[in-house]
Amino acid sequence: MRLKKAPWRTVALALATSTLALGTPVAALALDEASPSADSAGVAAALADAADGSAATQDQTDATAQGDTTGDHGDATPGDDSPATPDAPAAASLDGVEYETVQAAIDAAESGDTVTVLGASSPNAETLMIRDKAIVITTDAQSPAVLAGTLTLENADGTTVSNLRFERRGAAGDTASADFASLVLNDSSNVRVQGCSFTFTGGGTTAEGVYTPFASNAEDRVGIRVSGDTDDASISGTSFTMDALSAADSPDGTAHTWRGIEVLGSAQTVENLHISSCGLTVTSSQSPAASATTRFGYRLVDVAGDAATDGGQGVSGLVIDGMSVANAAGIEAAASNIVGASITNTTGVTVRKIAGAVATVDGEVGVRLGADGARPNGTITVEGLSFASATGIELVAPSCGALTAQSNTFADGVTPMEGAPVVDEHSRYYYSVSNAASESDGDAVALTEDVTEDVVIPAGAVLDLDLAGHTITSVDGPAISNRGALTLTDSGHTGQVTSPDADHPTLVNEQHGIVALDGGVITRTAAAVEDASGATAEPVIDNHGDLTIGTGATVMLSDASAALIENNGASTYLPAELFIEGGTYSGGSTVVLNGRAGTAQVNDGYFRTGAAAPFTQASGSPASSYLRVYGGTYSTNPIEFVPKTFVAKVNDDLFTVMLKRNLYAGEYITPEDDVIDESNLADGQKVTLDEETGHFVVSCDGGELCPSNDFFDVDTSQWYHDPVDWAIGQGYMTGYDNTPVPTFGPDDPLSRAQVAAIFYKMAGEPEWDTSALDRYTDCAKDDWYSMAVAWATDMGIFSGDSTKPLFYPHDTITRQEMAIVLWRMQGEPAGTGDLSSFPDGLETSSWAVAAMQWATEAGVFTGNDQTGELMPLDGLTRAQAATVLMRIS
Repeated sequence: MRLKKAPWRTVALALATSTLALGTPVAALALDEASPSADSAGVAAALADAADGSAATQDQTDATAQGDTTGDHGDATPGDDSPATPDAPAAASLDGVEYETVQAAIDAAESGDTVTVLGASSPNAETLMIRDKAIVITTDAQSPAVLAGTLTLENADGTTVSNLRFERRGAAGDTASADFASLVLNDSSNVRVQGCSFTFTGGGTTAEGVYTPFASNAEDRVGIRVSGDTDDASISGTSFTMDALSAADSPDGTAHTWRGIEVLGSAQTVENLHISSCGLTVTSSQSPAASATTRFGYRLVDVAGDAATDGGQGVSGLVIDGMSVANAAGIEAAASNIVGASITNTTGVTVRKIAGAVATVDGEVGVRLGADGARPNGTITVEGLSFASATGIELVAPSCGALTAQSNTFADGVTPMEGAPVVDEHSRYYYSVSNAASESDGDAVALTEDVTEDVVIPAGAVLDLDLAGHTITSVDGPAISNRGALTLTDSGHTGQVTSPDADHPTLVNEQHGIVALDGGVITRTAAAVEDASGATAEPVIDNHGDLTIGTGATVMLSDASAALIENNGASTYLPAELFIEGGTYSGGSTVVLNGRAGTAQVNDGYFRTGAAAPFTQASGSPASSYLRVYGGTYSTNPIEFVPKTFVAKVNDDLFTVMLKRNLYAGEYITPEDDVIDESNLADGQKVTLDEETGHFVVSCDGGELCPSNDFFDVDTSQWYHDPVDWAIGQGYMTGYDNTPVPTFGPDDPLSRAQVAAIFYKMAGEPEWDTSALDRYTDCAKDDWYSMAVAWATDMGIFSGDSTKPLFYPHDTITRQEMAIVLWRMQGEPAGTGDLSSFPDGLETSSWAVAAMQWATEAGVFTGNDQTGELMPLDGLTRAQAATVLMRIS
């Protein structure tokens, strides 16, 4: 019914008359004429009390006054010609005409019209519907309205909701609904919600200050719900205020959640929703101590896509700009259950700060991605936010395909990231290694924490994974199953891939899989006692594809229950291919068990297998299956697999395989029926056969062709004669060039600059830019060592003093420093050498332990012949350096 505006005195008189007709005393409804701003909510409450027991009579009166309204309110039409009756305050206006109900004004409006909700009837509890039209619904700035019911937009493309206040307040005696939403956008595209506010209140406080929970609070509440086929909508400049509640507000223990903006995707995808400059404030009408026990959750944005039948995520293209969250209730952040944005089963999401907008997020979690049991999100970007929450960004597996998180700031005490153990070179985070394998597009990724996972790399995937000092531990299968292309490195030098179960290999490389191991320790737990025979224990690595192992990798097993590597294809037509280019190998029943459909080639490496043979070839193998050894150092003799153009040099208990050419002093073993003659020797060497051992003994003939013959200070009867001969013969150490006669200085201390020069010569003395010397104040660019030191610095062999701009070129290098240099030259391989086995091994500096463990295991440093001391802090002489270099060559 259309109404004219009526003065408060007239309205009061009308209300009083209506009430008197029901037999209620006038005094119960007395209004002060001098108070035009009397609380209409109070009036409504008084009316409700007065009408108790007379609802039927009132309902009949209303029905008579308003006509038949039993149909859908979206079809109701106000009586345009109905006379104005001052029986209620106006609720809305349209084109200057006032309406008794907001819905009546909405129904009368045509597309393009503006409906103004008036505050005289606030709080207005109508259930409102805008359907099949595009209108503007706003409020009177002079008399702002409060809507307490639900406003739904259904197929209302292009509608604008502006500056409205929505409230959901509990009240004594009210009954909670299962779910309540203040504003619903369903199947409505290009909708604009701007400048609105939403308030959810808790219980009441008595005059004595005692908090009383209301039953009506025990419900899920939503400020704005977006659902259905809703595209290109925007929500801007809108605030949400929620009262923090305690367990008493939910007596049945249900964990209710109050959401500012809820986005529900389905087969009809919500696309391109833009949320800008919106904020959530969680307050408390009770003490923080009471509200800290809350079962309630609070979300500014809660996105839950639904997997469509075509595999879509249900929500895409969501942008959240300028999000802010304030924990004004004083609840401990980690227990507050306040989340800025919770995003599940969604793709193409951007959460960012915009210029001039507040983007500080407090609470328990700033941005939570994923939920238990949900499908993974697609791409997510979180950029430029300031997090004061207990956790900044949390990934819950399976959370997202790839999270890009950059330029965010985190307050003191904030955990920046949880559940994101993998990050790539573009600051994209992944919730698991398998996730990274599927989504990374071949970019280099690195672990940020230890993970417990059965990693699966699918066919076609390319993964370059840096363990970065962390560990991958399997759950109930192989730690890594590869069907794609995997490169494994370890910049942290302490990373591992391990299986706690001897019934599963640690790494399985499937048919057509490609694996390159260049770092990390690959191992598994020892087998149980009953499995010690190896009957059920699995190898550490089971290769059926293409496997290459480089210098930085270690494969080890603490018992002899199985082979370290089992190399066998599916058939003679699909052979497994193994290339060992380096690395360290220890334990196991054998290093490589080469099957009937396997080919293996060993070029280098350190093999510590105790009494076990380093390699085993399956019997009855076809000609296409073979194992060849062209290099490496072994604790047991590998000569069975060494071709005749190679030999094994015996050094104490170690065997080093090398090319049978230019041999220097030492004992050598040849393949069966092979010999060493003068054509295989370096200049100045001779060879004899030790009949007792069957070893060929190469020694210096002492003649003029002896490499050290020209150096007057080299005593050829001393222990260092052979290594000095080798170093001079190779051209790596050439003696001093500023003495009257050729001088080698075998007992002279070796300086750091001399070490750089030695390795520079071993690299072929390339032309090099000396700008690296600019970082050192004690190295001149015109010194003899300048290019060598610059090269060694750029190559990462030397790094100088970490606290001062100094290289110390003339200081004597210590044995532990030399171990570091050699370790870096070898690619920083893992080592398991036991330093405590040396009387002074534990004197090794902490920064050199890893290098010295490797050096002792590889036989680079063997300890003093008389005392057994390692002497890690002692300086190295030039003759000792020649010995060390010959051992690793």
